[in-house]
Amino acid sequence: MAETGATALQAASAEVPDLVLLDIDLPDMSGYEVARKLRFEPELDRTLLVAVTGYACFVEDTFSRAMGLDACFRKPMNFDEIARLRRR
Repeated sequence: MAETGATALQAASAEVPDLVLLDIDLPDMSGYEVARKLRFEPELDRTLLVAVTGYACFVEDTFSRAMGLDACFRKPMNFDEIARLRRR
């Protein structure tokens, strides 16, 4: 777990996760920016990036796709939906 975008980037590079849940509203950068930076890391190309936000979001949105998000969920999260994403 990371509380800032910078620490999330460091943690993802150190552990190469299968799944990253990103809050869109981080204190130092947006979750969109974190997703975009993670997508530039070759070792993370198979990592599933999921935005979690209190705001409306649509992964079909051109901006969300351009940032590298695989899915987007409004809070509160539905863990069953996230589990279905992981099984794809």
